[in-house]
Amino acid sequence: MCSRLDLATLRVRKDVNELAKGKFVCEHATTQVEFPDGVDNLLRILIAISITDDKSAYSHGEFKFQILIPKVYPFQPPQVYSMDRIWHPNIDVDTGRVMFSILGSDWRPVLSINTILLGLQLIFLEPSIDFAMNKMAAESYVQNPLAFRRDVQHTLRGGTYFGRQFNPHSRQKLRKRARALEHEIEQMTISPLSNMDMTDIEIDDDHDPIPDVKRQRSGKSSIQRVVFHKMSPHETLFLEGTNGLDIKYIANNSFVQFQIWDFPGDFDFKDDLIYGGQLVNEEMIFGNCGAIVFVIDAQDEPYSDAVARLHDTVARAHKYNPSIFFEVFIHKVDGDLFVSDDHKIDCQREIQQQITEELQDENFEVHLSYYLTSIYDHSIFEAFSKVVQKLIPQLPTLENLLNILITSCNMEKSFLFDVVSKVYIATDSNPVDMQSYELCSDMIDVVIDVSCIYGMKEDGDGDGLAYDSESSSVIRLNNGMVLYLREVNNYLALVCLLRSENFTKQGIIDYNIDCFKSALGQVFKGNGVLKD
Repeated sequence: MCSRLDLATLRVRKDVNELAKGKFVCEHATTQVEFPDGVDNLLRILIAISITDDKSAYSHGEFKFQILIPKVYPFQPPQVYSMDRIWHPNIDVDTGRVMFSILGSDWRPVLSINTILLGLQLIFLEPSIDFAMNKMAAESYVQNPLAFRRDVQHTLRGGTYFGRQFNPHSRQKLRKRARALEHEIEQMTISPLSNMDMTDIEIDDDHDPIPDVKRQRSGKSSIQRVVFHKMSPHETLFLEGTNGLDIKYIANNSFVQFQIWDFPGDFDFKDDLIYGGQLVNEEMIFGNCGAIVFVIDAQDEPYSDAVARLHDTVARAHKYNPSIFFEVFIHKVDGDLFVSDDHKIDCQREIQQQITEELQDENFEVHLSYYLTSIYDHSIFEAFSKVVQKLIPQLPTLENLLNILITSCNMEKSFLFDVVSKVYIATDSNPVDMQSYELCSDMIDVVIDVSCIYGMKEDGDGDGLAYDSESSSVIRLNNGMVLYLREVNNYLALVCLLRSENFTKQGIIDYNIDCFKSALGQVFKGNGVLKD
């Protein structure tokens, strides 16, 4: 099994590949990345950010940061420090410690170095007051923006302010010389205006922009946040719609890794799409795609527009990649419109019939899978589990291993879960009972929550994780059943359901699970790449 340091370095290498592809780009800032220790140590990164937006208080400033990545990355966030003293609400003026949402409570293992770089750029365009490290700067930013802007510009030019010495930033030095030259030219050409001080003139640009009118949202972004970012379903009510292509890299464990490309609901694949400075065409989108998840809002009738768009998407994707999987999520089957299962089934039948007729009219033969989903229950996790399983070529082998295990141990049911997302990547051949699945899924939350309270090291060692190779749990239910969880690989958990009378010899069960772990390691390569 890989050490935590190896896993952190492996994940950073993947993040570096994303950096090379320029996937995270901010229009009003540029970034330079350097690994000062070379390939021998990828856990220390130097960043230089230049702000080009004249509307920002930090315009024409160049800021350098050091990112220190812990050995348990990505399960704990990196620490970011400014290498220069900066007057900024999110930067400690003495220690240089940087803090914003994803460096604190909002950090999730699915995030990466790339998202941190984007966050660093964005806080110079709009500081995050909720995570203030410099309270005086934060209060000034909120109460008197003009004074705040003036203070920032003064500190960027260098000097003693607020009882502290600020060094001039490199781009400010060049700008100061340029202003001196401009001043000399003005003295020679338009001297009557030379006494006018333009420093404090501000343009009021705080008016609300024209709203971007979009179709009613189907819930794609909410699904991503709930499943892969552990956001509460109720928090998704405040999410903005998807305005452009959004690519997320999912690598919760070293076995299952994939990308999610989230397109706006009104995107037309005939149109050109620019992402990361590159033109993305249909062949790039569909050529290497494993599955397309099409989300239909079940509460947005009639469904004719959604069905027509689905038909067009299927036709285009199938042309470039006939082996692609098509998954239809009939989403938002909750609330007053779907008080019973009969209403949900009727909705699925109606949508499925419309899609089938649309495809048959053109003699187009392709298989589509349908799922009734909601972010307010486990249905969305089960649906995504089925999709992810189709992308794992070793799935039959995993199912056979689980079948052997439950037969040897007299188990009723077993699931192989990704701990972070609670997506199960395999299960045995017995039918999946929704109630049993929900119990096993909820057990992961219980284990993680209890481990966070009682399982961390008291000395605060950064290597202490709420889930590791020693993680296990037994929960006895009042109906005579037992839930048993065992770690089988990095952030993969085996969750079993068995009768209490079959759990009397736990040692034998543990031995069989150890054999399963060994076989699981032989199915996959040690570097986390799926074997053919």
